[in-house]
Amino acid sequence: MPFSFLYNRLYRYVRNHYSIELYYTVTVGRRVVIGHQGAIVIHDRAEIGDECVIRQGVTLGASMALRRHASVDRTPAAWRTRRRR
Repeated sequence: MPFSFLYNRLYRYVRNHYSIELYYTVTVGRRVVIGHQGAIVIHDRAEIGDECVIRQGVTLGASMALRRHASVDRTPAAWRTRRRR
């Protein structure tokens, strides 16, 4: 019970202060970058792959007709970050 209370308080703080809705059931890969906060909604069954950049105004998983959950992989070039060596 105390952890659910803490989760709800932190979730509401992040949602109201940063305008980011990210549920605890979302699968997030390595090196995921939120480029600019604001109007980002990632629903509970979304999957985000490695090395993705999430920009302002993104909604993942709201109305996917073919799949039950949205998934962003590292193959789209628009979402991928480049490695610096």
